[in-house]
Formats: sequence, structure tokens, C-alpha cells
Amino acid sequence: MKDEEMRQQLELQLHEQYAVNNNSNLSNFMALLVTFVGIIGFYGYVLIHMNFEILHAIEALDENSKVCAMMKYSGFYVQDLMFVSVASFFIILILYSVSVYIGTKQRREQIQINKIREKAYFGKIDEKIFPQYYRNADQKNFCDFVQGPYDIFARWLVVTFLGIFFITYCKVCNYYHDVHIHNTCHCIFITSFVVFIVIMLIIRFYHFNKYKKELNSYKS
Repeated sequence: MKDEEMRQQLELQLHEQYAVNNNSNLSNFMALLVTFVGIIGFYGYVLIHMNFEILHAIEALDENSKVCAMMKYSGFYVQDLMFVSVASFFIILILYSVSVYIGTKQRREQIQINKIREKAYFGKIDEKIFPQYYRNADQKNFCDFVQGPYDIFARWLVVTFLGIFFITYCKVCNYYHDVHIHNTCHCIFITSFVVFIVIMLIIRFYHFNKYKKELNSYKS
């Protein structure tokens, strides 16, 4: 009877702590989501307020007329779109890093709870109460080790990152196919894309290694 009461108290404490952590992480998730929406909105605003027909017409003018036309043009330029894209890459990278960090932290907490529960029940856990798919936190691979909504959010960040790159790249190629490309802006844009992709992979490898170390610590 005493052992049963201890197990009930343990379960209560585990669920209370997990609920507190989830509530805290939910507020973090909403903050990440709001920032993500802000990125999309800002990038979309710049993209919408670019008139490529006017920009092509300006490029076709002589130098004196071009200066006057540029002073009258109130929209954004292609260089602006590329720099906004690079800024969006940077913010997405930060959001991705935070999302993977919190998601991995939650996954490690899930493993800890499972191990404590297994020890309390001497490895004989009732499948009706705790099905296997609730206890497979130690069977994840490189693609799905991040826990819950943070994994989905991280994937959406990668999709958005690639989407911004391809949209901007297509717009740049469409604009510069018949005029001289601004090499500095173009190099910064392409280099930033490659660098941020590499950093994203490094971040994911780093947290995956921490996840694997957590597993190995329980096996040793």
C-alpha cells in the first residue's frame, strides 16, 4: 500500500511539473509564432511595394533622367528586397535555434520522466495507461528528435527560409536578365543563404548529439 501511494505521489509530481513546463513553453511558442508572422508580413510588404515595370523603365533611361525618376519612385528596389531577405534569414535562424533548443529540452524531460516512471514501476508499466507511443522518446532519429510543436515549427521555418530565397532569387533573375547585376548585393544574398543553411545544420547536429548523450547516460 505504501509503495502504491508513493507511485501515485510520484505520478502527481511528474504531471504537475510537466504541466508547468508546458505552460511556460506555450508562452514561448506564441512569442516565436508572432515573430514568425512579423517576418512574413515585413517581407511581403517589401515584395508587394516593388513595381518591376517601373524599375525596368527607370533602368532604360539615361543617367540624368534616371536620377529624377528614382527620386519620384516611392517603392522598394531589388537591392532592398535582397537585404530584407538576408535580414529575414538571420531572424529565421534565431527562431530556428530557439525552437530546436526548447524542443530538444522538452524531449530530454520526456525521457527523464519515462525513466523515473519505469524505475518506479520496476519496468512493468501498464500499456493501457501509458501506451508505447507515449514512451518512445528514446527512439527518435535526426529528423524527428525535436519534441512536439517545436519540431513542426522548425520545419515551417526551414520551408519559409527556402521560400524566401527562391522567391527573391527568381525576382532578382527576372529583373537582372537584361541589365547589369549589382554584384555586391547578389554575392551577399547568395553567401548569406549558404552560410545560414550550414549554421542550421550545425545547430541541429549539436542538439541531436545532446539528445544522444542524454540517452547514453541512462544506458551506462
